[in-house]
Amino acid sequence: MVDWSGRIYSDGKHELVIAFEELKPALRIDDLSFDIKEQYIRECFDDLFGNLELLQHYVDIGLIHLDDIMVPLSYYAERIASNPLTFDSFLVNYGYIRAKRLLLHAAKDQIA
Repeated sequence: MVDWSGRIYSDGKHELVIAFEELKPALRIDDLSFDIKEQYIRECFDDLFGNLELLQHYVDIGLIHLDDIMVPLSYYAERIASNPLTFDSFLVNYGYIRAKRLLLHAAKDQIA
């Protein structure tokens, strides 16, 4: 969803064509009634950011090294970090502070 606008996804019951422009409204933090597509988008990003939280925790406690995850992560991190209006309020309001820190660090590595 971050790098392929218009791709078809399936939630097992529905085929959903998701454009990048649909992410921001789906990740809103107010008016919490969502259609099927918005629910799917939110669940995907909730899973992604939850896993990034865990990865940053592992980095923080020394279980893994940041370099171990930079190659797969930096590409997507740059796309997320370069669209703060789409992602930041969701990250902050739902407590994904470690995920945001990891994304910003990985995005900086991609740009550098």
